[in-house]
Amino acid sequence: MKIQKIPLIFIIFGFMLSCIYSVIIIKKFDKNFTGSDSSIQNFIIKGDTKNYLDEAFIIKSQIKENVEFDKLGTEYRISYLYPRLLALFFLLSDEEIKEKSKNNKHEFIYKINNKKTFFLIFQSILYYLSILYLYKKIKKKIDYKNLNILIFFLCFEPTILQFHSNILTESIYFTLLIFLISLLIDFKNNFKYHFMIGLLLGIMYLQRSAALYLIFPIIIYYILNLKNFKIFMKYIFFIIIGQILILSILGYNNYKRSGVFHVIPFQMKHTAWFYLSDNIVSSSKNIDISTVYQKRLNDEKKWKEENNINFESEKDRLRLYDYYQKYFFENFLQNPLTGLKIIIWKSLQTSILDPGMVYSSMKQDHTINRYWENSFFSISERIIYSLIIYFISICGAFYFIKKKDYLLPFLFLLLGLYHLAILGWVGVSRYSVPSIVCISLFFSNGIIFIKNYFEKRLK
Repeated sequence: MKIQKIPLIFIIFGFMLSCIYSVIIIKKFDKNFTGSDSSIQNFIIKGDTKNYLDEAFIIKSQIKENVEFDKLGTEYRISYLYPRLLALFFLLSDEEIKEKSKNNKHEFIYKINNKKTFFLIFQSILYYLSILYLYKKIKKKIDYKNLNILIFFLCFEPTILQFHSNILTESIYFTLLIFLISLLIDFKNNFKYHFMIGLLLGIMYLQRSAALYLIFPIIIYYILNLKNFKIFMKYIFFIIIGQILILSILGYNNYKRSGVFHVIPFQMKHTAWFYLSDNIVSSSKNIDISTVYQKRLNDEKKWKEENNINFESEKDRLRLYDYYQKYFFENFLQNPLTGLKIIIWKSLQTSILDPGMVYSSMKQDHTINRYWENSFFSISERIIYSLIIYFISICGAFYFIKKKDYLLPFLFLLLGLYHLAILGWVGVSRYSVPSIVCISLFFSNGIIFIKNYFEKRLK
């Protein structure tokens, strides 16, 4: 067997394993049950998954009612692209997302046995095609030992693998991220190429809002790659044009529905106000967090009354979301050191990998308080696994330094640090996984570094 074929075998077997796992997940967990609050729940459809499918249900209904394309959907609160992909899938497969409850004809419940497996397999197809594309672009940049481990890691690392078997934005986002890395590796000196990168950045943002500022690590990479300032500015200009084109479509869609041109979702403006503001104020001023929490709610209520916010108006709700964002930034800028300490601590929590997160979530009843404590892996097991991955990756970084090979690893490092900086403050391990995709190159080099070290010691 030629060594060149090994990565292709990994891709094929990785795809097969992902599909098998998806079939098992759907067979075991695509079931409705009665939650602790007596509501009808589904083991798979919880949290963000529920939000995506609810939006997809509305979009699918609107398409059947011949609603204009640029008016589809509801208020821009979550991923723009993912619910539309779900709606299109269920439309093409002629399956319903929800159905009327047998016990209550006025209540809709999530339909089971509606070909969800095929959508998960579709996610896996996209992901493993992206790895194949990466393989073709990077095989001339690194040696085959490194390449084999890199592809193996991306195909089988369980923290990444699990997301292909759930209805969450991660799997398709990983796919787009790997395509982006592949394009950046195969750097070309023509405007069409850089325009395509801009389009891809825009599409990545439609899938996950965390991609909004991805152009900044790319700018740093371009500075290292290009010596001519005029050419650098032209290339960045074409990237921005491509990204703006996609964002303009998003903004226009929001304008047609709400009367306000905007491209920032509710999640981005609300989350920090909700999760981070109280901790910053409480820690910096040594005030009990329950007191800070109550003050935040009182401030919100007062602002709503002073500004005559009408919740039936999306324009007014958008003004309220701007208030949330401004409120958080004011608190952060008043207490920047405390804010940074909390963000760093939260980022460390985010960096703890959880290969069993999706499986754990499937088993949990989210109507129960502190449901997240029932995890497949204990916190100590997750920390040990994370430390192993990070230790090997750090060894890989030393290996690059030793070889004085900087450009390619710097690209992976920039993208990995970007995702940790953008998402790390949430403190949830799910948001570290794009960074794990990016440290794959360091992990593969780390394995080689450790192997070479022990071979020399044993001589």
